[in-house]
Amino acid sequence: MNITSLKAVLISIVLSSSLSVFAEDKVVTENDLKSTQIEKELNFLFTKALSTAATKLDAERQMTPFAMILKQNGGIGFFEIEGVKAKELSVNQQVFQIRRYLTELALNSEIKASVLGLYINMSDGKNSKQGISFEVEHLEGVALLRVIPVTEKQNGDQPSTIVIHTESITTSVKHAMVFTDMAKSISKNN
Repeated sequence: MNITSLKAVLISIVLSSSLSVFAEDKVVTENDLKSTQIEKELNFLFTKALSTAATKLDAERQMTPFAMILKQNGGIGFFEIEGVKAKELSVNQQVFQIRRYLTELALNSEIKASVLGLYINMSDGKNSKQGISFEVEHLEGVALLRVIPVTEKQNGDQPSTIVIHTESITTSVKHAMVFTDMAKSISKNN
């Protein structure tokens, strides 16, 4: 075998091995990129909501329902029912008002994601636990319920500490309450 044919063999081996590597590489589709973007947006918004809940619990030792939103322009928003109205309304009524406003924002194509956070009491019939519930939704159809248990740790003579157990978070799929089919349809037409 002469030097020229050895070069040809080496080049063909290198080319065939790189072609097989390319054949094994995953082709990134537009849907993959879209899914990745949705996941980033929801993780970012959820992290902001979790931080807000922790801050409220640490500072106020209580937490009223609130919402975090991701606006169409990429901005972040926060709102809750405040003042006299908050004291007059039950937690369920506050959640209803917040959901109603989130739905209005979705129908007006002003937001693309939302997180509704509220403090909850959970019971399995025997034991009662406390936690934070996060309703996480995206315009593209993702609707999740994330629940994080919360306990109070006694510190002897010192004030107790509220512990948020992020290691015990549960996530389940839920029915969309904000980004309904109607809201998604209106948004696509705008």
